[in-house]
Amino acid sequence: MTRTRYGITYLGLLGAGGAGVYLGALPGGLVAVIAALFQLSPLLVVVPAGAMVGTWAGPIVAFITRRSIATSLTHRYLRASIAGAATMPFYLAIGIVPDVLGDRALNWSVGLALLCGVAAMVVYYQWRKRLTQQRRARRAAQRARTA
Repeated sequence: MTRTRYGITYLGLLGAGGAGVYLGALPGGLVAVIAALFQLSPLLVVVPAGAMVGTWAGPIVAFITRRSIATSLTHRYLRASIAGAATMPFYLAIGIVPDVLGDRALNWSVGLALLCGVAAMVVYYQWRKRLTQQRRARRAAQRARTA
């Protein structure tokens, strides 16, 4: 896997960006669900459908990230199922924003999601850089003590 100077991988940056976009889309979806309660009730079918999809998507994500994120987490798959069932309906509800709130609100929701994705990538980059620099400093100090 191609790495930069600080051990940052492209896959890690993409994963952080994807998680940021996912979490950034949740507020727009929550607003869409609340607005659909008052305007277009038939569109609320996305909530139970999203909960079912999230119940299955959570453990899949937990399995994929088991070696990189919280490797010693107890009840990993149960927690992932609960988190997926709680958040996936709002993520999927971003699709009903134009019907409920209009196209302008969709532009704002998508913009917020993309901004959160970029912010997550920046945080990932800073975290890996700091982690690598601390590791190098510990190794250099250990070498200096033994020499």
